[in-house]
Amino acid sequence: MAVNFRRITAMESNNGNITAFFNAQSFHGPPLALNFLTNAILGNGTNGTKTIKISNHPFPWTAADKISQAGSFATVGFQVAFNIAFGMSFLSASFVVFLIKERVTKSKHLQFVSGVKFPIFWGACFLFDVLNYILPCLGLMLLLVGFRTESFYAVDVQFYVFILFCFYGYAVIPLMYLFSFAFSIPSSGFTRMVLFNLFTGT
Repeated sequence: MAVNFRRITAMESNNGNITAFFNAQSFHGPPLALNFLTNAILGNGTNGTKTIKISNHPFPWTAADKISQAGSFATVGFQVAFNIAFGMSFLSASFVVFLIKERVTKSKHLQFVSGVKFPIFWGACFLFDVLNYILPCLGLMLLLVGFRTESFYAVDVQFYVFILFCFYGYAVIPLMYLFSFAFSIPSSGFTRMVLFNLFTGT
């Protein structure tokens, strides 16, 4: 890690031959190594009284560059967002498995016969699923912050992403409850809901 962030360049002198080394992972490595090399040669000839300073100002993007960058699927932000949507499809589809199994085995009917009120049953189920949904969302936010994902690192963007997660959860959990009535096998309900969430989410 220290090599990538602190030691971008190095130099070696051998019998009057100076060799500059650079870390090619960073774009500024080669010009920085060249600048150090020329400064070493210049400093040797002028006893360190003269130096060369360089600055890098890339050309501004043209309208075509902005359009191609905005529509590119190769950006890190798009890849992270697509993978998050992929994971959220599995997470939200997992809420149908227990409901289908409970309905098929008649344990839900048994609870209603035993005196559990309709709003209490669905309210408790919803609260439990919201807690099971929020914990992975918080973990995902910690991963985005921990890995310093550039498109998601700003504090205001993190706030908006978390609000988006919350609203998505409050919308998709009841939707999964409705779709649970369409299946009688928990595994097939899960796989079909994953596919449904993938297509609608993408």
